[in-house]
Amino acid sequence: MHAVLVLQAQCGEKRIAMNRLRATLQRLGAGLLAEWLGHPTIELLEKLDLRNVNAMSLADLVLRQIGPQRLLLDQRFRIPLLEALRVEEARTLCNNLGYEQIDNPYDVLRARRFAAGQHATDVLFMFFGMPGPELAGGEDEPSSAAHPSYPLFSFQRRACRQVLDYLLNSASPRVMLHMPTGSGKTRTAMAVICSLLRNTLPEDGLVVWLAHSEELCDQAAEEFTRAWSALGDRDLPVFRNYGSYRCQLDQAQGGVLVAGLQLLYRQSLDKQDQFAALARRTRLVVMDEAHQAIAPSYRHLLGLLTMNDLTPIIGLSATPGRSWMDRDENVELANFFRHQKVSIQTKPGESPIEFLQKEGYLAYIQYETIPYAPGNDVELTKTEVEDLKRGFDLPERVIRRLAVDHTRNLLLIERILREACDPQAKIIVFACSVEHAWLIANILRLKGVEVEAISSETPRDERQRTIRRFRSDGELQVITNYGVLTTGFDAPKANVAVIARPTRSVVLYGQMVGRVARGPRAGGNEHARVITVVDQIPGFRHLAEAVQFWDDIWDAEN
Repeated sequence: MHAVLVLQAQCGEKRIAMNRLRATLQRLGAGLLAEWLGHPTIELLEKLDLRNVNAMSLADLVLRQIGPQRLLLDQRFRIPLLEALRVEEARTLCNNLGYEQIDNPYDVLRARRFAAGQHATDVLFMFFGMPGPELAGGEDEPSSAAHPSYPLFSFQRRACRQVLDYLLNSASPRVMLHMPTGSGKTRTAMAVICSLLRNTLPEDGLVVWLAHSEELCDQAAEEFTRAWSALGDRDLPVFRNYGSYRCQLDQAQGGVLVAGLQLLYRQSLDKQDQFAALARRTRLVVMDEAHQAIAPSYRHLLGLLTMNDLTPIIGLSATPGRSWMDRDENVELANFFRHQKVSIQTKPGESPIEFLQKEGYLAYIQYETIPYAPGNDVELTKTEVEDLKRGFDLPERVIRRLAVDHTRNLLLIERILREACDPQAKIIVFACSVEHAWLIANILRLKGVEVEAISSETPRDERQRTIRRFRSDGELQVITNYGVLTTGFDAPKANVAVIARPTRSVVLYGQMVGRVARGPRAGGNEHARVITVVDQIPGFRHLAEAVQFWDDIWDAEN
């Protein structure tokens, strides 16, 4: 009985697909269909007084006269047909063709070329319930597009070439890849790594990718797997050494090791023999969030992995500086990378952010504030004020005190509720603490908002399930968090960031803003909002300033 039902379902699906071409033709209207049939047919219909024949009948005539192959292969007929698809049908066809996260499926389908013998053409014919066209000698188009499976935008390709030039042709192969959050620096770096693994590095050598959080490590391991699947020329192992993953350091070779910074630092002290074997095989080091590179523990680690100046190092950062107040530390970071920095090339006077927004890679961000004057119990001491002037962040006691300020929280929740009234809103809330994230989530849930809270204390599998729900087009509209969604988190459709955690750190602020910064050409949004609670404590709240601040330091001839 089950087999019969399955067969009936399959037959039903086939009939739907076979009828799709006829139904789509009907939506073109009698006028255009009659035009396709030609003047002789129209004149004959008029002589027979059949001028009012309906679109259904004309669609059958067009199918017989022109035929499915010409209708789907000749763009004169195909493009109007594709434009007549319903939106959900157009998206389904795009997905079948391998396109994901697209804003306008009709633009994609109009631009796509189809020729006999191509896999995409077979997919198109199958979608319309028709057998694929047979190849006939001499009838193919003289040229066709070859579509890459791991494409880069033009500015990413330029950056990739510049990074390779520094690594292969400079006396000291170190370079900082500086690209704003959301502009694809990880993808660009993976293209560089794949090129080096194919063409330059020995096959038994090892690439070590360092990152400070599980999310960043997961992101790197998964992204390299995607990149090498498209660009690689042999099987390669991907070793994981972070979170709950452990690998034998002295056995990692001929591939990529993704490692947590703190774990690998401890292993460099506790397992010195294994670490020494790892260092001998290391041929390239990549450090994510590279503004941390000159911290003593990380510099020690990098020194061990790169025994001399000839071992290449790539640093990745959205903001290549440690502190916007401490010039000496920023100069030290620039010196560490030998003042070799690759950024997005723009016109004179145009910032990278402006370029990326204008080209649709980043969203236009509307910055809004919630001004608030906290009570005297959060007044800074003289020492804390001096620390702020020297570039330190706000003291933890102040941040935690703000988290339990009921007046502040009521203002914050009221603002989030207003945003949540828009069914298209996907909202990320950056809370002051774990307890604060749960407090906000619980109140919003009681108000009928679909919301979840996560933190580093949330079990990893549960955290990933929540992120997947938020990333999808489902009901989860708001996600509150503390300390886990600033990096290594990808939800392109997120379009509102509520920053309830005050910070003096331009790096941290830029990371939070970056969660909603992805533009339409990168699968995100044309516009986004960043709502910041301003507690009348000095802050640094503009992403463009964060990107531009260090240019003079990195360009200096020190």
